[in-house]
Amino acid sequence: MGALALAIPIILHLLHDRPKNKQEFGSLMFLDKTKPPVDRKRRPSHLLLLLLRCLALLLLAFVFARPFVTVDDPADAAQRDRQWITVLLDRSASMQRGDLWEQAKAKVQATLDQLGPGDRFSLIAFDDSTEPLAEVKSWLGSRSEAEVNVPLERLAKPGFGGSNLGQALVLAGESIEGDEPVADELGADEQPLARREIIVISDLQKGSRLGDVQGYEWPTGIKVTLEQIGEDDQGNAGIEQVASRVPWATAEAAPSFRISNSANGIGDELEFLAHTATGETLSQTVHVPPGRSRVVELPGEWARKSVDRLAIRGDVAEFDNQFHFAQNRQQTVHIVYIGQDKPNDAEGSLFYLASAFQQSTTLDFQVEAVSGKSSGPLPEADLYVIGDTVDDPLAQALGQAIEDGATALMVVQSPGQAANLGQWLGVDGVVIRDIASRDYALLESLKLDHPVLAVFRDARFSDFTNLHFWKHREL
Repeated sequence: MGALALAIPIILHLLHDRPKNKQEFGSLMFLDKTKPPVDRKRRPSHLLLLLLRCLALLLLAFVFARPFVTVDDPADAAQRDRQWITVLLDRSASMQRGDLWEQAKAKVQATLDQLGPGDRFSLIAFDDSTEPLAEVKSWLGSRSEAEVNVPLERLAKPGFGGSNLGQALVLAGESIEGDEPVADELGADEQPLARREIIVISDLQKGSRLGDVQGYEWPTGIKVTLEQIGEDDQGNAGIEQVASRVPWATAEAAPSFRISNSANGIGDELEFLAHTATGETLSQTVHVPPGRSRVVELPGEWARKSVDRLAIRGDVAEFDNQFHFAQNRQQTVHIVYIGQDKPNDAEGSLFYLASAFQQSTTLDFQVEAVSGKSSGPLPEADLYVIGDTVDDPLAQALGQAIEDGATALMVVQSPGQAANLGQWLGVDGVVIRDIASRDYALLESLKLDHPVLAVFRDARFSDFTNLHFWKHREL
């Protein structure tokens, strides 16, 4: 722009070239009016003066431009500002769409190309959880790049988890803030970190959770850059099971599923499919407007079949269109009680045993009573409950079953059961004594990590201080 000002002195120089002599004349009434001739060959005079004026304007433009010349100094290049780049790579289920995962990995490679000697780099993958993949404290070019690419290639594809971006950001921020060296810890040739940046590579779906960031005081000087990949212009539909208090195995109940259609969905008609274990495919049309969801109950005829996979069809992204599950089936648990109790005797153990094991939607308990004096074969069972003395040959058969891994629960009701206990444990001198005291006794310790007592681990049920025993048996 300053050079364009050179036209000003040239124009002024030409306009200033006017006739210098004036001649007085009496009257012009006898002269005809004519236009002054145009001199196309007018040439500027005083060329030296014109040149000086142009040089003065050029010098003025040069001064206002404030030019400077830099000279690269090898010593200064070695002392370049260091940076710490942390990449948060989204590996949630939505990254399975199209070629988003390949685009994300290409973004990581582009970030690696920006690193210089001495820079620090961290790679963290996140979905519902956060996993550090690589950490390079001083970048060494291709050697460090290969170190990062090994765990990156091992992460072949995204999983099926959600996206908790807030948790990943907090983890990265705390890691940078807590691990950054202070000035006293730097080496003689090591420069402080002049730039700290977190780069988020994600498709930035709306379902990503950011709650952890809201209550977190963000560290000063850490910049966050969002690298969004992919354009969700064709919408997506998904399926998930609705939580229910009624198990599927009950005769009248059937599971329900929520089918959601994104706001930019391509249509409102979806196909709800059920694939059975025999290869049969059942189908039903479901209308879900874009931006809405609908709860669909599994049809009764489907629930009665061995369905092992549900699906929806009708959207572009198919990564979340499948729902795999195993139907709950009732399991039969056979319990054998060995004793002399009558089923209707409210004072006996058999009565309470039958009451304790109630049939449920997933477990069918079958309680069978066998006399301890029986000479017949020992029935097969998942659990043996021994409430009285057992005579041979039943005692020998029960001992062999216990040795083979059967589960037995012995309810000690008389000192006479000591002989059976010693026989099954393979020890001599087992004695059971009845203890009676004037004051009550308490339970001293319980192994709540044992499977039998695991149900009492909850703090609501683990307080046994109100249980007082005036009579007990000592083993």
